[in-house]
Amino acid sequence: MATSAGTARAEITQNEPRELWKVEVVPAESVHLKRN
Repeated sequence: MATSAGTARAEITQNEPRELWKVEVVPAESVHLKRN
């Protein structure tokens, strides 16, 4: 099951624009900085 989910996720990432990927990464970094 994990393999199928990983494959599907990889396909979505390739199909979707990089902007969406960036949006997901930015908040994660912001939270990390605030925690520090």
